[in-house]
Amino acid sequence: MRIGEFAQLGQVSVRMLRHYESMDLLAPDSVDPFTGHRSYTVAQLPRLNRIMALIEGTDMNHPDCIIKELPAERVLGQTVVLGEPPFDTSEIGPLFGSVADRLAEAGIRHAAGVGIYSDAGHGTEVTCGYRTESAQEIESLQVTELKSCTAATLIHEGSMSRIGASWQHLSEWCISQGYSLTGPCREVYLETGDDNTADNSDQAGWIVELQQPIIV
Repeated sequence: MRIGEFAQLGQVSVRMLRHYESMDLLAPDSVDPFTGHRSYTVAQLPRLNRIMALIEGTDMNHPDCIIKELPAERVLGQTVVLGEPPFDTSEIGPLFGSVADRLAEAGIRHAAGVGIYSDAGHGTEVTCGYRTESAQEIESLQVTELKSCTAATLIHEGSMSRIGASWQHLSEWCISQGYSLTGPCREVYLETGDDNTADNSDQAGWIVELQQPIIV
């Protein structure tokens, strides 16, 4: 992706990315030899977060936790209510597939997948959907308007079976910094690997940004 897109994804300025490059902290994935255009990949986002966290002096026990201002966004998806922990998440994957199929049928372009988690009183309500700028309504899909907010974030890499530990780390860091947790919290699926490979059965190649809205 172009440097501007990567800057937007990481919530930093293009100028700051060039500064990190000049300090040999984060080089572009590639540079066009003719135009000089710089390109980055999603896989570089964890390193960007690590650099930002360390430069900002974040608690070294959780060096990748950083605070971001999340913009408002629209998510089209479907919702399922899970029981009490430990959750049976077997419904979540197929639900994302169902939503993606409905969006494709409607010809709606979408960006990254988003899982939205909130307390439903009788369990945890999970909305599985995709970011979109489309205002079109689709039968069987609900629109969730996420408001802009301040959030603590952490990049989870690797097996999704360990994502619970990453959420625990993020929550502990928030509490240690004196932040109050609010909801709903979100998982943004930035990289979902190759669904055609056998080793993707546990989403081992996924890169997911955990977003915990906070009250500062």
